[in-house]
Amino acid sequence: MKNKNEFSKLILNSFKNPPSGDLGGFMVFLILIFVSSCGIFRPITPIENPKKVSKGGKILDTIADNYLDYETLFIKYNAKYKSDNQNISFGGTIRIVKDSAMLITLSPGFGIELGRLLITNDSVKFYNSFQNTYLAEDKTFFETNYGLSMELSTVEAMLTNKVFTYPTTNKISDYQFIEDSTDYKYSFVQKNPRNEAVTALKHETIIDKKDYNIKSQLVEDNINLRYLDINYTDFLFIKNTFFPEKFIIKIEEKQNHELNFDYKKISVNKEFKVRLKIPKNAKQIK
Repeated sequence: MKNKNEFSKLILNSFKNPPSGDLGGFMVFLILIFVSSCGIFRPITPIENPKKVSKGGKILDTIADNYLDYETLFIKYNAKYKSDNQNISFGGTIRIVKDSAMLITLSPGFGIELGRLLITNDSVKFYNSFQNTYLAEDKTFFETNYGLSMELSTVEAMLTNKVFTYPTTNKISDYQFIEDSTDYKYSFVQKNPRNEAVTALKHETIIDKKDYNIKSQLVEDNINLRYLDINYTDFLFIKNTFFPEKFIIKIEEKQNHELNFDYKKISVNKEFKVRLKIPKNAKQIK
């Protein structure tokens, strides 16, 4: 049970000792929220009038049309997390009600559920069943303690292979559209105002030209010394579209972090409830 105890301690300590912006101190399975944090990422929606936009804008409409169509999504996953000083395997389930709520469960193995995380558009709740502790806050908690702007839509976009912009003030017209024989690429580059030869910020999205699925997202944030690389692989054909079975998130900030996701089961429009029951005797995390 050593792995279980280490995981529980990591989760509990992450709330007791906010890491002041260090990604490594936060809950392991909340690394996706960090990736979509600080109000940085915004999902791309279809363009209303494609006749008035460039070829790159029209292709973006096609990409959005090829997103997996669902009202609910159930995913069973295995994952591996490693940093400079940790290496942990875990699994669980993800239940998504489109644009409304998401419930993530976490298990270190042994058929035991360690915790549940419920994210809605205006709140976040987490219950640690091993410690019998819980967190119940609105999204301003993360902004106050971690500098995060919790957005359900961005977490959902990360998990379901959708395009986003970096930062949220960006529009697709700010991106350079490039195509080669195999891929489309949307690239945004912001130069350092004090030195035009130096790149302050770079965001690239690579889309497969054949199937219109997102292959990778790369962010080089030299302003905040934060680097993100997401790669989606092993696409499955589900409901007339391609959906990734595996993806890897790599983050460099004060430490190196890598999260490998492997979707073992994917069910579309399955009926389920996304609620989190917290026992009356559970202790609230302050």
